[in-house]
Amino acid sequence: MRQMVVAGLAALGMMAGAAQAAIVQNGSFEQSFATPGKRNGGQVFDKLQSGRGSSWQVWDALPGWTTKSGYGIEVQSNRTLRGIDAQHGLHYLEMDSNNNSSMVQEVVLDLGEHMLEFFYSPRTQRAQSNDISWGLDGLTKGVVSDRDAGTKIGQWTRVTQVFNVAKAGTYTLGFGALGRSDGLGGLLDNVSITAMGLSNTPAPVPLPGAALMLASAAGALVSIRRLRRART
Repeated sequence: MRQMVVAGLAALGMMAGAAQAAIVQNGSFEQSFATPGKRNGGQVFDKLQSGRGSSWQVWDALPGWTTKSGYGIEVQSNRTLRGIDAQHGLHYLEMDSNNNSSMVQEVVLDLGEHMLEFFYSPRTQRAQSNDISWGLDGLTKGVVSDRDAGTKIGQWTRVTQVFNVAKAGTYTLGFGALGRSDGLGGLLDNVSITAMGLSNTPAPVPLPGAALMLASAAGALVSIRRLRRART
């Protein structure tokens, strides 16, 4: 009987894992690829994390991401800037590469509520130079900057936005530098979208199959105990 209950719990765990499957590809900018960059000596991605001191490069595209406007996508590794490393992993982005640039990724979204999350840090004290815009095909959009409460140079700030998808399909997620186009701008890391389930779901909600399996197992356990008592 214990084996049946464990199997039910395992099924629930698999269901939860499927619901949290990654929607954004390469959201932490850690996936390796072989194309040399177009700045800083034409380094390849794997050399960034082992370079001495400043270790950065600009690409037209990364796994999952493509340049929409501007010079390209600038990837920096830990130790590139004094006082800040990646929020997650070894790499992060500066959206103002050689000039204000933007990038996009196609994401597939199901019906219901979702949460967009990313981490932001200003880089410079220059006025109007740290702004980053974000948007998702009209579902949600905004701008984050060093003028927002809680943001600080050298410190990652978590930015979240909950939005609802009324029509399942493919949408374009984008980020871009705003303000001064001076090669110094806002930093970005650890982008994710999490499905939160259907909004305004009417009650009562039927139990999932795995939960019914657990209920059946518990009922069977009670019946076996009663049978044993009757025999003694």
